Amino acid sequence: MMGIAAAATALLCMLVASANAPAQPAAESAALAAQVPIADVHFHLEAQFVPADIKALLDRNNVRWAGGVGPIGRGVGSDFRQGFTEALSERYISTLGQPEFGVLYFQRGARGTEDADTADFRALLERAEAEFKAGRLKGFGELFVNNRNSNPNPAFRRKIAADAPTMRAMYQLAARHGGFLAMHMEADRDSLQQLDALASVEPRATLILSHCGVWADAATMRAVLDKHPNIHCDLAWRSPPVARGPQLAVRAIFDDSGAKQDWLDLIEQKPDRFMIGTDAYCCDYSQAIDGFRKGLLARLSPATLRKVAYENAQRLMKLD
Repeated sequence: MMGIAAAATALLCMLVASANAPAQPAAESAALAAQVPIADVHFHLEAQFVPADIKALLDRNNVRWAGGVGPIGRGVGSDFRQGFTEALSERYISTLGQPEFGVLYFQRGARGTEDADTADFRALLERAEAEFKAGRLKGFGELFVNNRNSNPNPAFRRKIAADAPTMRAMYQLAARHGGFLAMHMEADRDSLQQLDALASVEPRATLILSHCGVWADAATMRAVLDKHPNIHCDLAWRSPPVARGPQLAVRAIFDDSGAKQDWLDLIEQKPDRFMIGTDAYCCDYSQAIDGFRKGLLARLSPATLRKVAYENAQRLMKLD
């Protein structure tokens, strides 16, 4: 017969294994996940995109809204979004800041993107003010604050203060108009401290951490979300097919086979703070959306599922 100590050890191992096992989808959640509309708040426009084609792609995947970050690639300034705004109307989540900050960075370096007194940055604020007032702008994003270890191109890597004068100016402008500011920021200790300072400037304004802190773990994000009710996460680049290879797979929150339990617990406990984002310019878009439906949404409770899929984005970004 098994001794008491051995039996206790075996039971403990079973409990640990059960706690770490991927959550299995309930029938109701699985059915809802397969057909719920989605807001993709981390969708980059690219130079080769055609507005009518993108509309058809979103329609095929039941993605009701998309955007939240700027256009990328050569020759795509912020004016490039105009054709997509016309084709998608209120479905496109329009932002400023990403291509403009790219120009500032390559002209003046990282420190130049912190200087709020340059003519180019003042022009960006003036344009944003006008577009907010006209109802054409939802926020600023994706602003690169700290991507030293999360960009494959060394020329594009940088680290600036998350509470730099430029960041504060955009954040306060967004706050006045009910907009948001989305940033790509690795969770270094000093960056987290600067984020804390920025979020405290205007606690009612919306801050979005692109990629949910890039490679931050659930415990780190829990501490951030506990302290600042105005900070939210998009879940881009934290699942296949975007998070590919052994290095990125370790950082994934979920895949088709399941989701990490500590992240599921955090999302269920803070259901108002998470949104879907694909960042799938590298990969098959339909595969990325299907991964969200099967790997994450199907493992959430129905109420949380709806919030993460689209209701949080509707509320925070004032989507019709």
